[in-house]
Amino acid sequence: RRRGKPLLDTGRLRAAAVGSQQTQGTTVRVSIPVEYASYHQYGTRRMAQRQIVPMAATGGLGPIWAEAFRREMERAIRDAAGAR
Repeated sequence: RRRGKPLLDTGRLRAAAVGSQQTQGTTVRVSIPVEYASYHQYGTRRMAQRQIVPMAATGGLGPIWAEAFRREMERAIRDAAGAR
């Protein structure tokens, strides 16, 4: 088993991962509206970190996440341009 794997009990955290996002310049902020999401993302004294979203402090996006974000940004741009 992989260490640091997100815990799956009810599936509530996974279902909420679509949450909301805000874009400001070149920064994208992802919000997952489940009260215990930050415990997974950052860890606690009693629980190992089980990241949901990659962070610069732990190696950044990597090629798979970077490509996924690129595709989503292009889709958002196309959608916004089509709405005008």
